[in-house]
Amino acid sequence: MNRKVKQIKSLNKVRTVDEIREHLHRSITALDPNIVLKEGEKEFNNSKGKQLVTTPKSNAFKVMTLFEFENGMLLTTVIPEQYKTFGIDLMRNIQKEYNCQTPSEKATAELVTSNYIRTLEIQRRINSYLDLGTITDTGVRFLAIMSQELDRANRHYLSSLEALKSMKQPQLGVNIRANTAVIGQNQVVQANNLPNDS
Repeated sequence: MNRKVKQIKSLNKVRTVDEIREHLHRSITALDPNIVLKEGEKEFNNSKGKQLVTTPKSNAFKVMTLFEFENGMLLTTVIPEQYKTFGIDLMRNIQKEYNCQTPSEKATAELVTSNYIRTLEIQRRINSYLDLGTITDTGVRFLAIMSQELDRANRHYLSSLEALKSMKQPQLGVNIRANTAVIGQNQVVQANNLPNDS
């Protein structure tokens, strides 16, 4: 059998579902962090002292998002310009205050930050309208909507802060090994150690 025939047979080899899964499992996309890191390094090296272009499609931008909880790259894309520097600083300070170590803790600290900034921005919009000194029917509707949004933003901020606090509290482990346990005032739980009536 010649070499070409062997190659054709090997290409047409019937594979099991497990073999196909294993082959596809090893496949990666162009967005895989390892590939993006390599491509981003090329962009950083090619910039040679010039300002690096960091648009969402650039690999340099994508590389920076891999360090989101340190540099706040994605956070700055969802908040107004005037809050960006403050937002990064606040996120870092919240992480520090709550000693955030895990990605979920750091992500929650970022969520606290974005919700707080949203609260500030809505309040700024309300104040800007009120500073005009005149209130119209349209303005009253605007203020009503903004007030609802302000309440919602405050609730989101407080609930995300509470979530972070609860993540950082030690787990309460309760293990009761007794025939009788006092659960609360005047409440007693007893084991079924009653005499057998039969």
